[in-house]
Amino acid sequence: MNKDLAVTDHTSIIDSAEFISPTPLRIDIAVVIVLYKCSIAESESIQSLHRAAQKAGTPLRTFVYDNSPHPISDSWVTHYPFFHITYLHNPDNSGLSIAYQECVQRASREGITWMVFADQDTTFHENILSVYREQIEKYPDMQMLVPRLWAADVIVSPCRYWYVIGRGVQQVDDGPRDLRGWSVLNSGMCVRIHAYLSVGGHNPEVRLDFSDHEFIRRFAQRFRRCVVVNADCRHGLFSTEVHTVADQLVRFRLYCEGARAAFHGGFRQMLIYLIMQGRAVLLSCRYREMRFLMVPTTVFLNTR
Repeated sequence: MNKDLAVTDHTSIIDSAEFISPTPLRIDIAVVIVLYKCSIAESESIQSLHRAAQKAGTPLRTFVYDNSPHPISDSWVTHYPFFHITYLHNPDNSGLSIAYQECVQRASREGITWMVFADQDTTFHENILSVYREQIEKYPDMQMLVPRLWAADVIVSPCRYWYVIGRGVQQVDDGPRDLRGWSVLNSGMCVRIHAYLSVGGHNPEVRLDFSDHEFIRRFAQRFRRCVVVNADCRHGLFSTEVHTVADQLVRFRLYCEGARAAFHGGFRQMLIYLIMQGRAVLLSCRYREMRFLMVPTTVFLNTR
Protein backbone atom coordinates (compact mmCIF):
# COMPACT_ATOMS: atom_id res chain seq x y z
CA MET A 1 0.00 0.00 0.00
CA ASN A 2 0.98 3.65 -0.32
CA LYS A 3 3.41 4.35 2.49
CA ASP A 4 2.99 8.09 2.04
CA LEU A 5 -0.71 7.92 2.89
CA ALA A 6 -1.58 10.57 5.47
CA VAL A 7 -3.76 9.01 8.16
CA THR A 8 -5.12 9.91 11.54
CA ASP A 9 -5.77 6.90 13.77
CA HIS A 10 -8.42 6.74 16.52
CA THR A 11 -8.31 3.02 17.19
CA SER A 12 -9.03 3.04 20.95
CA ILE A 13 -11.44 5.92 21.38
CA ILE A 14 -14.60 3.84 21.86
CA ASP A 15 -13.68 2.06 25.08
CA SER A 16 -16.94 3.35 26.52
CA ALA A 17 -18.81 0.85 24.34
CA GLU A 18 -17.88 -1.83 26.86
CA PHE A 19 -20.02 -0.06 29.46
CA ILE A 20 -23.00 0.31 27.12
CA SER A 21 -23.23 -3.32 26.08
CA PRO A 22 -22.45 -6.36 28.23
CA THR A 23 -21.54 -8.25 25.06
CA PRO A 24 -17.78 -8.34 24.38
CA LEU A 25 -16.50 -6.65 21.24
CA ARG A 26 -16.91 -9.09 18.34
CA ILE A 27 -14.40 -8.72 15.56
CA ASP A 28 -15.81 -11.26 13.11
CA ILE A 29 -17.18 -8.46 10.92
CA ALA A 30 -15.80 -4.99 10.21
CA VAL A 31 -17.04 -2.26 7.90
CA VAL A 32 -15.24 0.28 5.72
CA ILE A 33 -17.07 3.48 4.77
CA VAL A 34 -15.53 5.81 2.20
CA LEU A 35 -16.41 9.51 2.36
CA TYR A 36 -15.85 12.38 -0.06
CA LYS A 37 -16.91 15.92 0.86
CA CYS A 38 -19.55 14.49 3.15
CA SER A 39 -19.98 15.19 6.83
CA ILE A 40 -20.52 12.42 9.36
CA ALA A 41 -24.09 13.57 10.00
CA GLU A 42 -24.86 13.60 6.27
CA SER A 43 -23.56 10.08 5.65
CA GLU A 44 -26.56 7.79 5.60
CA SER A 45 -24.21 4.77 5.64
CA ILE A 46 -22.67 5.86 8.94
CA GLN A 47 -26.01 6.69 10.52
CA SER A 48 -27.79 3.49 9.47
CA LEU A 49 -24.87 1.17 10.28
CA HIS A 50 -24.56 2.67 13.74
CA ARG A 51 -28.28 2.05 14.28
CA ALA A 52 -27.73 -1.54 13.10
CA ALA A 53 -24.81 -2.02 15.50
CA GLN A 54 -26.86 -0.57 18.32
CA LYS A 55 -29.75 -2.91 17.58
CA ALA A 56 -27.38 -5.89 17.40
CA GLY A 57 -26.03 -4.83 20.80
CA THR A 58 -22.42 -5.26 19.73
CA PRO A 59 -19.81 -2.59 18.91
CA LEU A 60 -18.83 -2.73 15.24
CA ARG A 61 -15.22 -2.39 14.07
CA THR A 62 -15.47 0.58 11.74
CA PHE A 63 -12.99 2.09 9.31
CA VAL A 64 -13.91 5.55 8.00
CA TYR A 65 -11.72 6.49 5.04
CA ASP A 66 -12.08 10.14 4.08
CA ASN A 67 -11.00 11.27 0.60
CA SER A 68 -12.05 14.88 1.25
CA PRO A 69 -9.55 17.75 0.94
CA HIS A 70 -9.71 18.48 4.67
CA PRO A 71 -9.97 16.05 7.60
CA ILE A 72 -12.88 15.88 10.00
CA SER A 73 -12.17 16.78 13.62
CA ASP A 74 -12.15 13.84 16.01
CA SER A 75 -14.91 15.20 18.26
CA TRP A 76 -17.60 13.26 16.36
CA VAL A 77 -16.41 9.80 17.37
CA THR A 78 -17.78 10.06 20.91
CA HIS A 79 -21.31 10.30 19.46
CA TYR A 80 -21.05 6.77 18.02
CA PRO A 81 -20.46 4.47 20.99
CA PHE A 82 -21.31 1.33 19.03
CA PHE A 83 -18.47 1.98 16.56
CA HIS A 84 -14.88 1.02 17.32
CA ILE A 85 -13.40 3.55 14.93
CA THR A 86 -10.30 4.07 12.85
CA TYR A 87 -10.44 7.30 10.86
CA LEU A 88 -8.08 7.66 7.89
CA HIS A 89 -7.72 10.82 5.85
CA ASN A 90 -6.26 10.91 2.34
CA PRO A 91 -6.42 14.42 0.84
CA ASP A 92 -5.11 13.10 -2.50
CA ASN A 93 -8.49 11.45 -3.16
CA SER A 94 -7.01 8.23 -4.53
CA GLY A 95 -10.43 6.67 -5.04
CA LEU A 96 -12.44 3.78 -3.65
CA SER A 97 -10.15 0.87 -4.47
CA ILE A 98 -7.12 2.10 -2.53
CA ALA A 99 -9.37 2.97 0.41
CA TYR A 100 -10.91 -0.50 0.45
CA GLN A 101 -7.54 -2.22 0.07
CA GLU A 102 -5.97 -0.22 2.89
CA CYS A 103 -8.76 -0.96 5.35
CA VAL A 104 -8.97 -4.65 4.48
CA GLN A 105 -5.25 -4.98 5.11
CA ARG A 106 -5.64 -3.32 8.50
CA ALA A 107 -8.61 -5.51 9.41
CA SER A 108 -6.71 -8.62 8.36
CA ARG A 109 -3.82 -7.73 10.66
CA GLU A 110 -6.35 -7.48 13.52
CA GLY A 111 -7.63 -10.99 12.82
CA ILE A 112 -11.01 -9.88 11.46
CA THR A 113 -12.47 -12.39 9.03
CA TRP A 114 -15.24 -10.51 7.17
CA MET A 115 -15.43 -7.00 5.71
CA VAL A 116 -18.53 -5.03 4.73
CA PHE A 117 -17.91 -2.41 2.04
CA ALA A 118 -19.91 0.81 1.98
CA ASP A 119 -20.06 4.13 0.20
CA GLN A 120 -21.31 7.21 2.03
CA ASP A 121 -24.97 7.21 1.04
CA THR A 122 -26.45 3.73 1.50
CA THR A 123 -29.29 3.19 3.96
CA PHE A 124 -28.69 -0.22 5.53
CA HIS A 125 -31.46 -2.36 6.96
CA GLU A 126 -31.50 -2.18 10.76
CA ASN A 127 -31.02 -5.96 11.01
CA ILE A 128 -28.22 -6.17 8.45
CA LEU A 129 -25.46 -7.19 10.90
CA SER A 130 -27.56 -9.92 12.50
CA VAL A 131 -28.54 -11.18 9.05
CA TYR A 132 -24.91 -11.30 7.92
CA ARG A 133 -23.91 -13.33 10.98
CA GLU A 134 -26.84 -15.73 10.57
CA GLN A 135 -25.98 -16.34 6.92
CA ILE A 136 -22.28 -16.83 7.65
CA GLU A 137 -23.25 -19.63 10.03
CA LYS A 138 -25.80 -21.06 7.59
CA TYR A 139 -23.41 -21.07 4.61
CA PRO A 140 -19.93 -21.64 6.09
CA ASP A 141 -18.38 -22.39 2.68
CA MET A 142 -19.59 -19.22 0.97
CA GLN A 143 -17.24 -16.26 0.56
CA MET A 144 -19.59 -13.35 -0.20
CA LEU A 145 -22.93 -12.10 1.13
CA VAL A 146 -24.91 -9.34 -0.55
CA PRO A 147 -28.16 -7.54 0.32
CA ARG A 148 -30.72 -6.39 -2.19
CA LEU A 149 -29.75 -2.81 -2.99
CA TRP A 150 -32.54 -0.60 -4.29
CA ALA A 151 -32.38 2.71 -6.17
CA ALA A 152 -35.81 4.20 -6.75
CA ASP A 153 -37.96 1.15 -7.60
CA VAL A 154 -35.23 -1.04 -9.13
CA ILE A 155 -32.81 -3.52 -7.56
CA VAL A 156 -29.39 -2.33 -8.74
CA SER A 157 -27.41 -4.97 -6.84
CA PRO A 158 -27.24 -7.81 -7.62
CA CYS A 159 -27.82 -6.78 -11.23
CA ARG A 160 -27.60 -8.31 -14.66
CA TYR A 161 -24.27 -7.32 -16.19
CA TRP A 162 -22.47 -7.54 -19.52
CA TYR A 163 -19.12 -5.76 -19.87
CA VAL A 164 -19.94 -2.16 -18.85
CA ILE A 165 -23.69 -2.49 -19.25
CA GLY A 166 -25.63 -3.18 -16.06
CA ARG A 167 -29.37 -3.71 -15.86
CA GLY A 168 -31.44 -3.50 -12.71
CA VAL A 169 -34.08 -6.10 -11.91
CA GLN A 170 -37.37 -6.20 -10.05
CA GLN A 171 -36.81 -9.36 -8.02
CA VAL A 172 -33.85 -11.29 -6.61
CA ASP A 173 -34.53 -14.31 -4.42
CA ASP A 174 -32.69 -14.99 -1.17
CA GLY A 175 -30.04 -17.67 -1.05
CA PRO A 176 -27.04 -18.79 -3.11
CA ARG A 177 -26.75 -17.28 -6.60
CA ASP A 178 -24.42 -18.00 -9.47
CA LEU A 179 -22.45 -14.88 -10.37
CA ARG A 180 -22.23 -15.70 -14.09
CA GLY A 181 -24.08 -12.95 -15.94
CA TRP A 182 -24.52 -10.98 -12.72
CA SER A 183 -22.56 -8.37 -10.81
CA VAL A 184 -22.69 -6.72 -7.39
CA LEU A 185 -22.13 -3.11 -6.36
CA ASN A 186 -19.53 -2.29 -3.73
CA SER A 187 -21.87 -0.91 -1.13
CA GLY A 188 -23.32 -3.62 1.06
CA MET A 189 -21.27 -6.59 -0.05
CA CYS A 190 -19.76 -8.59 2.81
CA VAL A 191 -16.68 -10.58 1.77
CA ARG A 192 -14.52 -13.07 3.63
CA ILE A 193 -11.17 -11.30 3.90
CA HIS A 194 -9.10 -14.36 2.99
CA ALA A 195 -11.09 -14.75 -0.23
CA TYR A 196 -10.85 -11.03 -0.97
CA LEU A 197 -7.07 -11.05 -0.67
CA SER A 198 -6.72 -14.29 -2.61
CA VAL A 199 -8.09 -12.64 -5.77
CA GLY A 200 -6.12 -9.42 -5.27
CA GLY A 201 -8.91 -7.27 -3.86
CA HIS A 202 -10.01 -4.08 -5.57
CA ASN A 203 -7.74 -2.90 -8.37
CA PRO A 204 -6.09 0.44 -7.40
CA GLU A 205 -5.96 1.43 -11.08
CA VAL A 206 -9.77 1.39 -11.18
CA ARG A 207 -10.37 4.30 -8.86
CA LEU A 208 -14.15 4.75 -8.90
CA ASP A 209 -16.45 3.61 -11.68
CA PHE A 210 -16.27 -0.14 -12.40
CA SER A 211 -14.19 -0.83 -9.28
CA ASP A 212 -16.93 -3.18 -8.08
CA HIS A 213 -17.57 -4.88 -11.42
CA GLU A 214 -13.87 -5.40 -12.12
CA PHE A 215 -13.44 -6.96 -8.68
CA ILE A 216 -16.52 -9.18 -9.10
CA ARG A 217 -15.26 -10.39 -12.48
CA ARG A 218 -12.04 -11.68 -10.87
CA PHE A 219 -13.83 -12.93 -7.75
CA ALA A 220 -16.32 -14.95 -9.82
CA GLN A 221 -13.52 -16.70 -11.68
CA ARG A 222 -12.51 -18.37 -8.42
CA PHE A 223 -15.69 -18.29 -6.33
CA ARG A 224 -18.66 -18.80 -8.59
CA ARG A 225 -21.46 -17.97 -6.17
CA CYS A 226 -22.56 -15.47 -3.55
CA VAL A 227 -25.44 -15.49 -1.05
CA VAL A 228 -28.24 -12.94 -1.38
CA VAL A 229 -29.39 -12.21 2.16
CA ASN A 230 -32.90 -11.27 3.29
CA ALA A 231 -32.23 -7.56 3.73
CA ASP A 232 -33.30 -4.64 1.56
CA CYS A 233 -31.06 -1.57 1.56
CA ARG A 234 -31.39 1.68 -0.33
CA HIS A 235 -28.62 3.13 -2.45
CA GLY A 236 -28.24 6.86 -3.03
CA LEU A 237 -27.17 6.54 -6.67
CA PHE A 238 -28.87 9.75 -7.61
CA SER A 239 -27.45 11.90 -4.81
CA THR A 240 -24.10 12.13 -6.58
CA GLU A 241 -25.45 13.32 -9.90
CA VAL A 242 -23.86 16.45 -11.37
CA HIS A 243 -25.74 18.81 -13.61
CA THR A 244 -23.44 21.43 -15.18
CA VAL A 245 -21.77 20.65 -18.48
CA ALA A 246 -18.31 21.18 -16.99
CA ASP A 247 -19.04 18.75 -14.15
CA GLN A 248 -20.50 16.22 -16.56
CA LEU A 249 -17.37 16.37 -18.70
CA VAL A 250 -15.18 15.67 -15.68
CA ARG A 251 -17.52 12.91 -14.54
CA PHE A 252 -17.60 11.30 -17.97
CA ARG A 253 -13.83 11.36 -18.21
CA LEU A 254 -13.57 9.55 -14.85
CA TYR A 255 -16.14 7.07 -16.13
CA CYS A 256 -14.09 6.38 -19.27
CA GLU A 257 -10.88 6.10 -17.27
CA GLY A 258 -12.53 3.51 -15.05
CA ALA A 259 -13.72 1.53 -18.07
CA ARG A 260 -10.27 1.64 -19.68
CA ALA A 261 -8.55 0.42 -16.51
CA ALA A 262 -11.14 -2.29 -15.82
CA PHE A 263 -11.29 -3.74 -19.32
CA HIS A 264 -7.99 -3.62 -21.13
CA GLY A 265 -6.46 -5.53 -23.98
CA GLY A 266 -7.35 -6.42 -27.58
CA PHE A 267 -10.91 -6.90 -28.75
CA ARG A 268 -12.40 -6.33 -25.31
CA GLN A 269 -10.96 -2.84 -25.03
CA MET A 270 -12.08 -1.96 -28.55
CA LEU A 271 -15.60 -3.04 -27.64
CA ILE A 272 -15.54 -0.93 -24.46
CA TYR A 273 -14.26 2.04 -26.46
CA LEU A 274 -17.20 1.74 -28.86
CA ILE A 275 -19.64 1.55 -25.94
CA MET A 276 -18.06 4.67 -24.40
CA GLN A 277 -18.26 6.45 -27.74
CA GLY A 278 -21.95 5.64 -27.95
CA ARG A 279 -22.43 7.10 -24.49
CA ALA A 280 -20.51 10.20 -25.61
CA VAL A 281 -22.95 10.69 -28.49
CA LEU A 282 -25.91 10.55 -26.09
CA LEU A 283 -24.30 13.04 -23.71
CA SER A 284 -23.37 15.33 -26.59
CA CYS A 285 -26.97 15.40 -27.75
CA ARG A 286 -28.36 15.85 -24.25
CA TYR A 287 -26.07 18.76 -23.34
CA ARG A 288 -25.50 20.09 -26.88
CA GLU A 289 -21.77 19.92 -26.27
CA MET A 290 -19.37 18.41 -28.83
CA ARG A 291 -16.49 18.02 -26.35
CA PHE A 292 -18.05 14.81 -25.02
CA LEU A 293 -17.19 13.14 -28.33
CA MET A 294 -13.46 13.59 -27.76
CA VAL A 295 -13.34 12.14 -24.25
CA PRO A 296 -13.26 8.39 -25.07
CA THR A 297 -10.61 8.85 -27.76
CA THR A 298 -8.49 11.00 -25.48
CA VAL A 299 -8.74 8.55 -22.59
CA PHE A 300 -8.27 5.34 -24.56
CA LEU A 301 -5.27 6.76 -26.42
CA ASN A 302 -3.96 7.96 -23.05
CA THR A 303 -3.40 11.51 -24.29
CA ARG A 304 -4.26 14.80 -22.65
